[in-house]
Amino acid sequence: MAIRFKNGEEYYNKIYTLFNLSVAVTLLPFGYLVLEKHSGSLVSMPLDSWLLWSISLPSLAALGYLVYWSHQSFIADKASAKTQPNLRAKLQAFHTLLLKRFLTYTGISGACTLLLFITGSGLFIMAYVVTMILLSLSRPTLNLIIEALDLAEEEEKILIDKLDIQ
Repeated sequence: MAIRFKNGEEYYNKIYTLFNLSVAVTLLPFGYLVLEKHSGSLVSMPLDSWLLWSISLPSLAALGYLVYWSHQSFIADKASAKTQPNLRAKLQAFHTLLLKRFLTYTGISGACTLLLFITGSGLFIMAYVVTMILLSLSRPTLNLIIEALDLAEEEEKILIDKLDIQ
C-alpha cells in the first residue's frame, strides 16, 4: 500500500496517526470493560474453572505466538526495507511493515478485549497491558525510522530538515 507524502514531516505524521489509531481502536471498549469488572457489573459467560482455564491458556499462548511472529516478521521486513534503492522506497517499505505490525497488535488487543468480555478473567487485562507496552516500544519516532533503516547521512538530513523527498 503506497502512501503519499511530500517530506519527512508528512511521512512521520501519517505513521504516527496509524500508531495512535491502533492504540485508540480498542482502548475505549477495553477501558469500559475494566471499569465494569472492577465495579462488579461485568456480566461474562458463566464458566466453570476448568473451562475458563481451557479457554484462557490456549488463547494466551496464541496471542503470545502472534507477538513473537510480529517481532520476527518485523525484523525480516526491516532488513528488506533497508535494501530499497532510494529514500522514498525505503520509507514506503517501512510504512508497510509498520502498518502490518500495528494491525497485528490491534488484533491482539482486540482479542484481549473480546476474551475479557467473554471470560471476565483478569489474565486478559494483563495481556492487554503487556500488548500496549510492547506496542509502545515500537512507537514511531524520527530516531526509530533513521536507526531502523540505517539511513545515510544525506537521507537523515532530508528527514530532519523536512526537505522534499524525491
